[in-house]
Amino acid sequence: MRDYPSLRWLGAGAILLTLSGQTINTVAVLYTTYRYHWTPGDVGLLMTLMGFSGMAVQTGLVRLAIAHLGEWTTMIGGLSLQALATASLAIAPTGPAYWVACVALSLGGVGGPAWQALMSRQVGPTAQGRLAGASVGITSLTGMVAPFIFTGLFALAVREKTPWLPLGTPFLLAGCMGAAAVIIAVRTRRKGLHA
Repeated sequence: MRDYPSLRWLGAGAILLTLSGQTINTVAVLYTTYRYHWTPGDVGLLMTLMGFSGMAVQTGLVRLAIAHLGEWTTMIGGLSLQALATASLAIAPTGPAYWVACVALSLGGVGGPAWQALMSRQVGPTAQGRLAGASVGITSLTGMVAPFIFTGLFALAVREKTPWLPLGTPFLLAGCMGAAAVIIAVRTRRKGLHA
């Protein structure tokens, strides 16, 4: 996408968002089992409900949010909520508090489609396929890298030799990545790109 310099920062933000989004897929089972002593049934129920809530957000809430709030506010609000909710997973003192953070994380999913629309407006009609391919490539790459990063951090956090590292460090890092993506989005708008 070197033909579209405006995508450099947006692409970096997309990498951060996608990598951040991989956190729950890579460490939630380990984390909730270790911290809250959840059973496979407990984790399965959470993941099932997260899947259904994500589907509801994508098929209904996104359209409503954009219609009432506008695309920009939906994007920034959704991405900010996701960053905050992801970081909240790290400090949730109980299983029910973790559930609440997961609900907020799902609701924050309204920001993703608006981000994709912002990126799509940066390229011409003949480059939409290349952009879609790049997006799929980012998802694939982060899906391979995320387990190493986030499970590695979790493994470090549970070791006796690293009591200074919080147990929820993978979620804290992911929340920071999401916050960085929000900053990139704001920077993009200030630079006058087609936001």
